[in-house]
Amino acid sequence: MPANDPLWTAPSTGSQLQATNELMEVYFRHISPEDQRELGEGGRKAMVQSHLELAVEAAGEPKIGIVRQPRYAVVQVVHPDIRFLVDSVSAELNKMDVPMSVIVHPIVVAHHAQKDQRLTAIFELPAHQPRLSGDAVMPLEHIPAAPEGQHAELQSWISIQTGVPLESDQAANLEAAVEAALADVRSANEDFELLKKAATQTAEALRAEAPPTARGVEPAAELLEWMHADNFVFLGYREYDLATNGDGKQYLDANRETGLGVLREQTSTARPLTELGQQQIDNPNPLIITKTNSRSRVYRNAYMDFIAAKKYDDQGTVVGERRFLGLWRPTLEALPIDQVPYARELAIQVREEAGFAFDSHS
Repeated sequence: MPANDPLWTAPSTGSQLQATNELMEVYFRHISPEDQRELGEGGRKAMVQSHLELAVEAAGEPKIGIVRQPRYAVVQVVHPDIRFLVDSVSAELNKMDVPMSVIVHPIVVAHHAQKDQRLTAIFELPAHQPRLSGDAVMPLEHIPAAPEGQHAELQSWISIQTGVPLESDQAANLEAAVEAALADVRSANEDFELLKKAATQTAEALRAEAPPTARGVEPAAELLEWMHADNFVFLGYREYDLATNGDGKQYLDANRETGLGVLREQTSTARPLTELGQQQIDNPNPLIITKTNSRSRVYRNAYMDFIAAKKYDDQGTVVGERRFLGLWRPTLEALPIDQVPYARELAIQVREEAGFAFDSHS
Protein backbone atom coordinates (compact mmCIF):
# COMPACT_ATOMS: atom_id res chain seq x y z
CA MET A 1 0.00 0.00 0.00
CA PRO A 2 1.47 3.43 -0.96
CA ALA A 3 2.71 5.37 2.06
CA ASN A 4 0.37 8.30 1.44
CA ASP A 5 -2.78 6.16 1.20
CA PRO A 6 -5.03 6.24 4.28
CA LEU A 7 -5.29 3.23 6.57
CA TRP A 8 -8.95 4.06 7.06
CA THR A 9 -11.42 6.63 5.77
CA ALA A 10 -14.75 7.62 7.26
CA PRO A 11 -17.64 5.72 5.67
CA SER A 12 -20.53 7.51 4.05
CA THR A 13 -23.47 8.46 6.25
CA GLY A 14 -25.44 5.41 7.32
CA SER A 15 -22.68 2.93 6.48
CA GLN A 16 -21.19 0.64 9.12
CA LEU A 17 -18.02 1.75 10.89
CA GLN A 18 -15.44 -0.95 10.23
CA ALA A 19 -11.72 -1.26 10.92
CA THR A 20 -9.61 -2.16 7.88
CA ASN A 21 -6.92 -4.80 7.51
CA GLU A 22 -4.42 -2.01 6.79
CA LEU A 23 -5.21 -0.32 10.10
CA MET A 24 -4.90 -3.63 11.95
CA GLU A 25 -1.52 -4.37 10.39
CA VAL A 26 -0.06 -1.02 11.47
CA TYR A 27 -1.74 -1.20 14.89
CA PHE A 28 0.04 -4.45 15.83
CA ARG A 29 3.22 -4.03 13.79
CA HIS A 30 5.51 -3.59 16.81
CA ILE A 31 3.78 -6.12 19.07
CA SER A 32 5.60 -9.38 19.74
CA PRO A 33 4.28 -12.65 18.27
CA GLU A 34 3.73 -13.88 21.85
CA ASP A 35 1.47 -10.94 22.67
CA GLN A 36 -0.39 -11.32 19.38
CA ARG A 37 -1.02 -14.98 20.18
CA GLU A 38 -2.16 -13.94 23.67
CA LEU A 39 -4.80 -11.71 22.09
CA GLY A 40 -5.88 -14.15 19.38
CA GLU A 41 -7.25 -13.14 15.99
CA GLY A 42 -10.70 -12.36 17.37
CA GLY A 43 -9.25 -10.33 20.23
CA ARG A 44 -7.04 -8.32 17.88
CA LYS A 45 -9.97 -7.46 15.62
CA ALA A 46 -12.15 -6.50 18.57
CA MET A 47 -9.40 -4.32 20.07
CA VAL A 48 -8.85 -2.32 16.88
CA GLN A 49 -12.57 -2.02 16.20
CA SER A 50 -13.38 -0.65 19.67
CA HIS A 51 -10.40 1.70 19.48
CA LEU A 52 -11.55 3.05 16.13
CA GLU A 53 -15.04 3.61 17.52
CA LEU A 54 -13.51 5.46 20.48
CA ALA A 55 -11.46 7.67 18.14
CA VAL A 56 -14.55 8.53 16.10
CA GLU A 57 -16.49 9.34 19.26
CA ALA A 58 -13.58 11.42 20.60
CA ALA A 59 -13.77 13.84 17.65
CA GLY A 60 -10.27 15.13 18.28
CA GLU A 61 -10.57 15.36 22.08
CA PRO A 62 -8.82 13.11 24.66
CA LYS A 63 -11.01 10.08 25.28
CA ILE A 64 -10.90 7.04 27.58
CA GLY A 65 -12.88 3.84 27.16
CA ILE A 66 -12.97 0.54 29.02
CA VAL A 67 -14.34 -2.58 27.36
CA ARG A 68 -15.31 -5.20 29.92
CA GLN A 69 -15.18 -8.89 29.06
CA PRO A 70 -15.84 -11.98 31.23
CA ARG A 71 -12.12 -12.84 31.62
CA TYR A 72 -10.42 -9.47 31.13
CA ALA A 73 -10.95 -5.81 30.26
CA VAL A 74 -9.37 -3.50 27.70
CA VAL A 75 -8.48 0.05 28.76
CA GLN A 76 -8.22 2.31 25.71
CA VAL A 77 -7.06 5.90 25.28
CA VAL A 78 -7.12 8.26 22.31
CA HIS A 79 -5.01 11.34 22.95
CA PRO A 80 -2.85 13.88 21.10
CA ASP A 81 0.65 12.43 21.25
CA ILE A 82 2.63 13.96 24.11
CA ARG A 83 5.24 12.86 26.65
CA PHE A 84 4.60 10.38 29.47
CA LEU A 85 1.25 9.00 28.25
CA VAL A 86 1.92 5.27 28.32
CA ASP A 87 3.91 5.32 31.56
CA SER A 88 1.26 7.45 33.28
CA VAL A 89 -1.69 5.31 32.20
CA SER A 90 0.15 2.11 33.17
CA ALA A 91 1.01 3.62 36.56
CA GLU A 92 -2.68 4.13 37.33
CA LEU A 93 -3.38 0.45 36.69
CA ASN A 94 -0.44 -0.51 38.89
CA LYS A 95 -1.68 1.82 41.62
CA MET A 96 -5.05 0.03 41.61
CA ASP A 97 -3.37 -3.43 41.53
CA VAL A 98 -4.78 -4.24 38.09
CA PRO A 99 -2.42 -6.66 36.30
CA MET A 100 -1.63 -5.97 32.64
CA SER A 101 -1.17 -8.74 30.08
CA VAL A 102 -0.71 -6.82 26.80
CA ILE A 103 0.07 -3.17 26.03
CA VAL A 104 -0.32 -1.76 22.51
CA HIS A 105 0.54 1.88 21.83
CA PRO A 106 1.01 3.00 18.22
CA ILE A 107 0.79 6.58 17.02
CA VAL A 108 -1.14 7.51 13.90
CA VAL A 109 -1.86 10.62 11.87
CA ALA A 110 -5.53 11.55 12.22
CA HIS A 111 -7.37 13.95 9.92
CA HIS A 112 -10.32 15.85 11.36
CA ALA A 113 -12.86 18.18 9.79
CA GLN A 114 -12.27 21.71 11.05
CA LYS A 115 -15.97 22.45 11.25
CA ASP A 116 -17.08 19.69 13.63
CA GLN A 117 -13.80 17.82 14.42
CA ARG A 118 -15.23 14.66 12.83
CA LEU A 119 -12.57 12.00 12.18
CA THR A 120 -12.22 11.71 8.40
CA ALA A 121 -9.13 9.54 7.85
CA ILE A 122 -6.24 7.76 9.56
CA PHE A 123 -2.75 7.54 8.08
CA GLU A 124 0.41 5.67 8.98
CA LEU A 125 3.40 7.72 10.06
CA PRO A 126 6.18 7.90 7.44
CA ALA A 127 8.80 5.21 7.97
CA HIS A 128 11.50 7.63 9.21
CA GLN A 129 9.33 9.05 12.00
CA PRO A 130 8.97 7.79 15.62
CA ARG A 131 6.56 4.86 15.81
CA LEU A 132 5.32 4.54 19.39
CA SER A 133 3.34 6.79 21.68
CA GLY A 134 5.44 9.40 23.42
CA ASP A 135 8.33 9.12 20.95
CA ALA A 136 7.05 12.03 18.88
CA VAL A 137 6.29 15.06 20.98
CA MET A 138 6.95 17.94 18.62
CA PRO A 139 5.24 18.86 15.33
CA LEU A 140 6.53 16.52 12.65
CA GLU A 141 7.32 17.42 9.09
CA HIS A 142 6.40 15.23 6.15
CA ILE A 143 3.25 13.80 7.71
CA PRO A 144 0.31 13.39 5.32
CA ALA A 145 -1.11 16.88 4.83
CA ALA A 146 -4.82 17.33 5.45
CA PRO A 147 -6.97 18.60 2.58
CA GLU A 148 -8.66 21.98 2.70
CA GLY A 149 -11.19 22.21 5.53
CA GLN A 150 -9.37 19.57 7.62
CA HIS A 151 -6.36 19.44 9.94
CA ALA A 152 -3.83 16.72 10.78
CA GLU A 153 -2.84 15.59 14.27
CA LEU A 154 -0.52 13.00 15.74
CA GLN A 155 -2.61 10.75 17.96
CA SER A 156 -1.52 8.24 20.55
CA TRP A 157 -3.71 5.14 20.70
CA ILE A 158 -3.11 3.13 23.87
CA SER A 159 -4.71 -0.25 24.56
CA ILE A 160 -4.00 -2.20 27.73
CA GLN A 161 -5.54 -5.63 28.18
CA THR A 162 -5.84 -6.51 31.85
CA GLY A 163 -5.08 -9.90 33.31
CA VAL A 164 -8.35 -9.96 35.26
CA PRO A 165 -11.95 -8.87 34.64
CA LEU A 166 -13.20 -5.59 36.11
CA GLU A 167 -16.48 -5.02 37.88
CA SER A 168 -18.45 -1.97 36.77
CA ASP A 169 -17.44 0.08 39.82
CA GLN A 170 -13.77 -0.88 39.35
CA ALA A 171 -13.94 0.21 35.72
CA ALA A 172 -15.55 3.52 36.66
CA ASN A 173 -12.93 4.22 39.33
CA LEU A 174 -10.11 3.31 36.96
CA GLU A 175 -11.48 5.53 34.21
CA ALA A 176 -11.70 8.46 36.63
CA ALA A 177 -8.12 7.83 37.82
CA VAL A 178 -6.77 7.68 34.26
CA GLU A 179 -8.66 10.86 33.38
CA ALA A 180 -7.09 12.68 36.36
CA ALA A 181 -3.65 11.38 35.40
CA LEU A 182 -4.05 12.57 31.81
CA ALA A 183 -5.04 16.03 33.05
CA ASP A 184 -1.75 16.21 34.99
CA VAL A 185 0.15 14.88 31.97
CA ARG A 186 -1.31 17.64 29.82
CA SER A 187 -0.42 20.31 32.40
CA ALA A 188 3.18 19.11 32.60
CA ASN A 189 3.46 18.97 28.81
CA GLU A 190 1.84 22.33 28.15
CA ASP A 191 4.32 24.03 30.48
CA PHE A 192 7.27 21.75 29.69
CA GLU A 193 9.55 24.43 28.24
CA LEU A 194 8.46 27.03 30.81
CA LEU A 195 9.26 24.62 33.65
CA LYS A 196 12.76 23.99 32.30
CA LYS A 197 13.27 27.71 31.74
CA ALA A 198 12.26 28.37 35.35
CA ALA A 199 15.12 26.12 36.49
CA THR A 200 17.77 28.12 34.63
CA GLN A 201 16.22 31.41 35.71
CA THR A 202 16.22 30.23 39.32
CA ALA A 203 19.91 29.31 39.00
CA GLU A 204 20.66 32.81 37.71
CA ALA A 205 18.59 34.38 40.51
CA LEU A 206 20.47 32.39 43.17
CA ARG A 207 23.81 33.61 41.88
CA ALA A 208 22.56 37.20 41.80
CA GLU A 209 20.58 37.32 45.06
CA ALA A 210 22.24 35.01 47.58
CA PRO A 211 24.30 36.74 50.29
CA PRO A 212 27.87 35.75 51.20
CA THR A 213 26.49 33.93 54.26
CA ALA A 214 24.60 31.46 52.04
CA ARG A 215 26.50 28.18 51.76
CA GLY A 216 27.03 26.35 48.46
CA VAL A 217 25.36 28.85 46.13
CA GLU A 218 27.32 27.90 43.01
CA PRO A 219 26.81 24.12 43.43
CA ALA A 220 23.11 24.78 44.07
CA ALA A 221 22.85 26.79 40.84
CA GLU A 222 24.73 24.03 39.01
CA LEU A 223 22.25 21.46 40.31
CA LEU A 224 19.33 23.46 38.89
CA GLU A 225 21.10 23.62 35.53
CA TRP A 226 21.86 19.89 35.77
CA MET A 227 18.15 19.25 36.38
CA HIS A 228 17.41 21.25 33.22
CA ALA A 229 19.70 18.91 31.25
CA ASP A 230 17.08 16.12 31.29
CA ASN A 231 18.06 14.73 34.69
CA PHE A 232 14.74 15.70 36.26
CA VAL A 233 11.13 15.32 35.11
CA PHE A 234 9.63 18.74 35.82
CA LEU A 235 5.98 18.51 36.86
CA GLY A 236 5.25 21.76 38.67
CA TYR A 237 6.64 25.13 39.74
CA ARG A 238 5.42 27.95 41.91
CA GLU A 239 6.88 30.84 43.88
CA TYR A 240 6.08 31.47 47.54
CA ASP A 241 6.53 34.65 49.57
CA LEU A 242 7.47 34.53 53.25
CA ALA A 243 4.84 36.43 55.24
CA THR A 244 3.79 36.91 58.87
CA ASN A 245 0.26 36.33 60.17
CA GLY A 246 -1.58 38.20 62.92
CA ASP A 247 -0.07 35.94 65.57
CA GLY A 248 3.44 36.87 64.49
CA LYS A 249 4.07 33.45 62.94
CA GLN A 250 5.70 33.09 59.55
CA TYR A 251 4.12 31.21 56.66
CA LEU A 252 4.74 30.76 52.93
CA ASP A 253 2.09 32.45 50.80
CA ALA A 254 1.63 30.98 47.31
CA ASN A 255 1.98 33.36 44.38
CA ARG A 256 -0.63 31.72 42.18
CA GLU A 257 0.27 33.74 39.09
CA THR A 258 3.64 31.96 38.96
CA GLY A 259 2.18 28.43 38.95
CA LEU A 260 3.21 26.05 36.17
CA GLY A 261 2.40 22.42 35.39
CA VAL A 262 0.55 20.56 38.13
CA LEU A 263 0.85 23.63 40.39
CA ARG A 264 -0.81 25.89 37.84
CA GLU A 265 -4.34 25.49 39.19
CA GLN A 266 -3.70 23.82 42.54
CA THR A 267 -4.83 25.74 45.60
CA SER A 268 -3.50 25.31 49.12
CA THR A 269 -4.16 26.75 52.55
CA ALA A 270 -1.31 28.78 54.03
CA ARG A 271 -0.24 27.34 57.38
CA PRO A 272 2.36 28.64 59.86
CA LEU A 273 5.80 27.13 59.35
CA THR A 274 6.53 24.07 61.43
CA GLU A 275 9.64 23.99 63.59
CA LEU A 276 11.40 22.02 60.85
CA GLY A 277 10.18 24.44 58.20
CA GLN A 278 11.54 27.39 60.16
CA GLN A 279 14.87 25.60 60.60
CA GLN A 280 15.07 25.06 56.84
CA ILE A 281 14.43 28.75 56.20
CA ASP A 282 17.11 29.74 58.73
CA ASN A 283 19.65 27.19 57.45
CA PRO A 284 22.41 28.80 55.34
CA ASN A 285 22.00 26.23 52.56
CA PRO A 286 20.18 27.88 49.60
CA LEU A 287 18.27 24.74 48.59
CA ILE A 288 15.69 22.58 50.35
CA ILE A 289 15.52 19.07 48.86
CA THR A 290 13.06 16.48 50.12
CA LYS A 291 10.11 14.27 49.18
CA THR A 292 6.47 15.32 49.20
CA ASN A 293 3.67 13.24 50.70
CA SER A 294 1.86 13.28 47.34
CA ARG A 295 2.37 10.70 44.62
CA SER A 296 2.92 11.69 41.03
CA ARG A 297 0.27 10.85 38.43
CA VAL A 298 2.78 11.59 35.67
CA TYR A 299 5.57 9.31 34.43
CA ARG A 300 5.60 6.92 37.39
CA ASN A 301 3.72 6.23 40.60
CA ALA A 302 6.18 7.63 43.15
CA TYR A 303 6.30 10.32 45.79
CA MET A 304 7.24 13.57 44.09
CA ASP A 305 10.61 15.18 44.67
CA PHE A 306 10.61 18.69 46.10
CA ILE A 307 13.36 21.20 45.35
CA ALA A 308 13.00 24.75 46.69
CA ALA A 309 15.50 27.53 46.05
CA LYS A 310 15.38 30.36 48.56
CA LYS A 311 14.59 33.92 47.45
CA TYR A 312 16.58 36.75 49.01
CA ASP A 313 16.02 40.49 49.27
CA ASP A 314 18.70 43.18 48.83
CA GLN A 315 19.86 42.68 52.43
CA GLY A 316 20.33 38.94 51.90
CA THR A 317 17.30 38.00 54.01
CA VAL A 318 15.23 34.99 52.93
CA VAL A 319 11.89 36.29 51.62
CA GLY A 320 10.44 33.21 49.95
CA GLU A 321 10.98 30.15 47.78
CA ARG A 322 11.01 29.12 44.15
CA ARG A 323 9.61 25.62 44.38
CA PHE A 324 9.83 22.73 41.90
CA LEU A 325 7.95 19.43 41.99
CA GLY A 326 8.89 16.47 39.84
CA LEU A 327 10.81 13.23 39.72
CA TRP A 328 14.50 12.52 39.48
CA ARG A 329 15.35 10.35 36.50
CA PRO A 330 15.95 6.70 37.52
CA THR A 331 19.55 6.99 36.26
CA LEU A 332 20.32 9.20 39.26
CA GLU A 333 20.47 6.16 41.55
CA ALA A 334 23.33 4.66 39.53
CA LEU A 335 25.45 7.82 39.42
CA PRO A 336 28.42 8.26 41.77
CA ILE A 337 27.69 11.10 44.17
CA ASP A 338 30.66 13.10 42.87
CA GLN A 339 28.88 13.41 39.51
CA VAL A 340 25.82 15.13 40.98
CA PRO A 341 26.20 18.88 41.63
CA TYR A 342 25.35 20.06 45.13
CA ALA A 343 25.11 16.47 46.41
CA ARG A 344 28.88 16.05 46.13
CA GLU A 345 29.46 19.27 48.09
CA LEU A 346 27.00 18.18 50.77
CA ALA A 347 28.81 14.83 51.02
CA ILE A 348 32.14 16.61 51.50
CA GLN A 349 30.56 18.88 54.12
CA VAL A 350 29.17 15.89 56.04
CA ARG A 351 32.56 14.13 55.96
CA GLU A 352 34.34 17.21 57.22
CA GLU A 353 31.85 17.82 60.02
CA ALA A 354 32.12 14.15 61.03
CA GLY A 355 35.91 14.37 61.07
CA PHE A 356 36.48 11.70 58.39
CA ALA A 357 39.27 11.97 55.85
CA PHE A 358 38.01 12.18 52.26
CA ASP A 359 39.60 8.82 51.36
CA SER A 360 38.40 7.14 54.56
CA HIS A 361 36.37 3.92 54.39
CA SER A 362 34.67 4.68 57.71
